[in-house]
Amino acid sequence: MEKGQEIVRGRRWPHSQPAASQGTPIYEALRNFAAAVADKRAQLTAGAPEEQLRTPFDNLMSELGAAWGLPVVCTGEAPLLAPLCRMLRDDVADALQDAQSPLVALAQDWRQLLFPDATDAEFADAYAQTVAFALLLGRSEGAEPLRLESAQQALATQHSLLSRALQVLTDPRAQTDMAASLGLLLRVLSVVPRNLFLGAQDPWLHFYEDFLAAYDPKLRKNTGAYYTPLEVVHAQVRLVDELLVSRLGKPAGFADPEVFTLDPALGTGTYLLGVIEHALGRVEARQGAGAVAGQAAQLAKNLYGFELLVGPYAVSELRISRA
Repeated sequence: MEKGQEIVRGRRWPHSQPAASQGTPIYEALRNFAAAVADKRAQLTAGAPEEQLRTPFDNLMSELGAAWGLPVVCTGEAPLLAPLCRMLRDDVADALQDAQSPLVALAQDWRQLLFPDATDAEFADAYAQTVAFALLLGRSEGAEPLRLESAQQALATQHSLLSRALQVLTDPRAQTDMAASLGLLLRVLSVVPRNLFLGAQDPWLHFYEDFLAAYDPKLRKNTGAYYTPLEVVHAQVRLVDELLVSRLGKPAGFADPEVFTLDPALGTGTYLLGVIEHALGRVEARQGAGAVAGQAAQLAKNLYGFELLVGPYAVSELRISRA
């Protein structure tokens, strides 16, 4: 390790560049803001949410002003998205108690199209996670400045399903019931630097697991959101690939056009990413780097995954699209 560097969550950071690990100014600023938001949750009104949160927000901006633009560890901020998502979820749940709220009709459509047995609480949770992660993904794809419309446009090319979901869920008629929480979520995510989502190591690997642990530990337990270590994933992928080659007559392994891969519990896409990495590594070793792009296009047609939770679905779609 070079002089003047330290290891933070498995990555090297020069001492001159603050990371978002516990005890650093970035971490403390974000934690203080999350606590201030939670304290003011009961006091918020749709009339002037920004005025009521101006002081903690301005404090956050001043503390982060000198630090934004520097590399930080993405997983450190995952739990800090949780109180904002909970606030949005609670606003939606409250609105559903009013039969005249536009969200009631939206919940009915949600049940007809996706989850017929979803309760109001489950719809509120799915709504909040869909909007929060769609906005976060839109920000990572370059939505600048971050608005509902810019996020939809940024997602439209490679993430059309999330783009459409964000458009439907944030219909202007429905926004009045969650103006405070939605406006706050937009303001906070709009100052997240895009390089937060970049780096040599995958910053999204444990993002949703860390988020869910802070957002709703019970939901995490019920849905089994505990992700398989990378070493185990890579070992299992290699084992299956070896069986495809040696026992099933598929010399290209996962890259064979007759081999289809299905992950029935996709999570954040780590298994499919392992398949992509292993298969394309074989292609490059045997055919050269020039053959990788064509094989990648063919491989993409043979990969499938199912995921019930919108948060990990959004993360997996982002990770796989960038593989």
